[in-house]
Amino acid sequence: MEMKMEPLPYTVAVIKPDTASSQDKVNAILKRIEDAGLTIYERETRNLDKEDVANLMAKFKGKDFFNDIIDYMMSGPSEILLLTQPSGDPIRVWKDMIGPSDPVEAKAKRPDSLRAQYGTNLLKNEFWGSDDYMQANRERDIFDLPIPVREPDFTFDNYKITLETLLKFIYPPHLEHPNACGRLDLVAMYGPIVNHHSVDLGCFCVPCAKVAKKKLRDSGVQPFQPLKKGKLAEPIRRLLKEQEIIDIWSELCENCRHHCDNYSHLPSGRSGQHLTTDIEITQLINEMNKNEIEELLTAVKGNAAKIIIMTIDLKEPQEIMYSPAQIRALFETLDKDYFQRMDYYTMQEMILRDRKTRINYWVSKITGMPITAIPAEPVYKKPAAFGFERVLPLSISQADKPFTGTQRDPSIIDQPKLGPNAEKLALFKRMHREGFLIGAGKSLNVVDTANNVKLLRNYAPGRHGGWDNYFAIRNPGSTTMVYKKSHKK
Repeated sequence: MEMKMEPLPYTVAVIKPDTASSQDKVNAILKRIEDAGLTIYERETRNLDKEDVANLMAKFKGKDFFNDIIDYMMSGPSEILLLTQPSGDPIRVWKDMIGPSDPVEAKAKRPDSLRAQYGTNLLKNEFWGSDDYMQANRERDIFDLPIPVREPDFTFDNYKITLETLLKFIYPPHLEHPNACGRLDLVAMYGPIVNHHSVDLGCFCVPCAKVAKKKLRDSGVQPFQPLKKGKLAEPIRRLLKEQEIIDIWSELCENCRHHCDNYSHLPSGRSGQHLTTDIEITQLINEMNKNEIEELLTAVKGNAAKIIIMTIDLKEPQEIMYSPAQIRALFETLDKDYFQRMDYYTMQEMILRDRKTRINYWVSKITGMPITAIPAEPVYKKPAAFGFERVLPLSISQADKPFTGTQRDPSIIDQPKLGPNAEKLALFKRMHREGFLIGAGKSLNVVDTANNVKLLRNYAPGRHGGWDNYFAIRNPGSTTMVYKKSHKK
């Protein structure tokens, strides 16, 4: 998605210390530069050191006045300008503007030139300009200035998203503690997000909504038409696009401008004419998480997954919530165009891969299994279009305390020395740590079954959550009952 940049012709211009010390003179010169059709691509006020001056004035090296030039150029700050012109010769234009090197000659032959107006003698002629393009390139390197390029034409594209637009959706101003990772995942699942705003869903106040609706009518939006029998009418267009908001910007109140500046939205509905509300976003996040967690639990816990999913809290662990800085770090390696926009499909792949690390951590915390034991779906086994080798969420991998890869609590199994009875119990627990038991209803009262099940309680993270929490029933009858016993530690 990288745009090919077309280089612009340029010249390096310097306003010397005596003139640069007066801001009024500098402002007048900058206005004359713009009036001449030149563009100030880069501007810097700098105190030049001896090396800078020696390199800039290299053609005068060995002259009697060379040291005087160095002393004068180091006597105060200078204005360094990188001047461009889209079509034309900026070197010739600037040379023509400043006039002959000697101000005395400039006043006689070119009284309208800058040196005639501001210069006093050959030493203090007050201006410098590149002689040719090779010289301009060398002087640009001296001052470490960027290479000027022609700015590409800007077009609005919903599938090119800036990081600022993404952060506006993830952290909307009205939510104190938004579900950052859930909102991030929605961008990948149901995106892209847009900087469009609705004329009738609270984006504008009543007076500004009238202005917005008038803009829609002026854009050729037809009034509401009743449904024809057997056919679906086109949905009413109710969203203003970015360019349309720019067109009416001066007519909007301060609050509505604040909304347009600080909110982006997830469109939905027919033709994307509905903006997803906070309640809908919360429901989508919960359903999305529930489905994926249940799939992974089924892979590692089998039939017990359905029981587990009904008893656990489906609120994401706080430690996997990302901060704005971590969101920025997530996308820092992705390519961006001239306008700092990322390709939506590349963003989508990055988010989905990162989501996998977060969901695996979550399941690891629920089951007590190592993260590496959670199965990966085929799509995540494919090589990414970017570097991605992380196993842990950013919020964990960037933490000061390293994560060990398992969420099991300390247990009897971890004790270095065990007595005979304790060793037998530890072996029993170790063998059944990742297991679960499925039995017929008639076996509920069998002593062996009771001894193996030991306990039935609400699922919770713990070292032995995998072997003694559940008793799953196969082909239960109408009289089959499972009794929950209290857990005494």
